[in-house]
Amino acid sequence: MKKHVLKPYVAFARGEIPRAACLVFARNAREARNVSWKEVGSLWYDPESFLDWRVQLLDQKDWDYFYEEEADKEKLRKGIPHTIECPKVCKYCEKWGGRLIDGVCENCLSELTKES
Repeated sequence: MKKHVLKPYVAFARGEIPRAACLVFARNAREARNVSWKEVGSLWYDPESFLDWRVQLLDQKDWDYFYEEEADKEKLRKGIPHTIECPKVCKYCEKWGGRLIDGVCENCLSELTKES
């Protein structure tokens, strides 16, 4: 894995069912929360929702995938925190959060291979 200053996080509004989430590259969780709120969260939710705005570091096994497939390469190279509002999603479950193989997440891929 190539060493980068920025780490990939998922940012979302806390609640019973997450309505939406975005991908953010930042140095730490505090920066990820602030950057993602300014760039995306404040557009999706009312200003009081900042108190419920959360970030979570993504699984390290998938970091290379996010660096290669999702990050803004120039901002990543310069160490500029940034948000990806709409990361690529699985063509079956329409979720993101991990590596996609030919457009399919690992969970759906394992289910598809079970069915075969």
